[in-house]
Amino acid sequence: NPPLRKQTVYQIAQQVWHHNHRWWLNVAESGSEGFDDLTEELLDVRQGIDEMLATPAHRPHLIQIQLPSRAWFYSYVRWFDSQPGIGAETYKTRHGQVAWETNFRLFDRFVDKATLPLQYVFADHYKLDVLHVDDEYREILSRLWLTLLIDAYSRAVLGIFLAYEDPCIESVQGALGHAIWPKTDLEAFGISQPWACFGIPQRLSLDNAWAHHSYSLEELARALAGGGHFTAMEIVFRPP
Repeated sequence: NPPLRKQTVYQIAQQVWHHNHRWWLNVAESGSEGFDDLTEELLDVRQGIDEMLATPAHRPHLIQIQLPSRAWFYSYVRWFDSQPGIGAETYKTRHGQVAWETNFRLFDRFVDKATLPLQYVFADHYKLDVLHVDDEYREILSRLWLTLLIDAYSRAVLGIFLAYEDPCIESVQGALGHAIWPKTDLEAFGISQPWACFGIPQRLSLDNAWAHHSYSLEELARALAGGGHFTAMEIVFRPP
């Protein structure tokens, strides 16, 4: 999933703060038994704060707080982003080293392992923060999904695909088609710099989602191999 914008995170914090009537975790009690479970309960808007306050085991872990100002929060996010390693250590502290390796280190492992371009290529999808609105009523109609193919060796974007539909096999094949061929039409979009990245991936890594499993992608991989004249593109499904 794509990361949330700081504006969205602050709005969620406001809603949770109001829902819990300013009650939140007492950080002085962090690390004690049941502390992590209580975090999940506080974030569950289906549950009221009065029920948790009435539970003797929960009451010592709760305290009323003031919500930080929006300006302070944005400043903190900028500082946090500028500190290399702090985000990783925070995640490891909360969720463990195994969860960190599983969710975030897969691409980095192949960055270290890759020895040439197109050896390992990863597909990913991102819902753009761009709203398409109706011309007459200005109502939100839909948002575009961006599909990227990223080369692990160079970390360059090989191909892209834009669609209003949720990520599917057409998204992957569209991005793959864009990745394979040279980008010769950039001037039509006002782009003067070259986009020199193109070619057939040796190994294409996809999330193990139903939308990515397709006979047509397997047929495409065989077609790109030219009936055995070239090395076939390997398709690998990673955990979602």
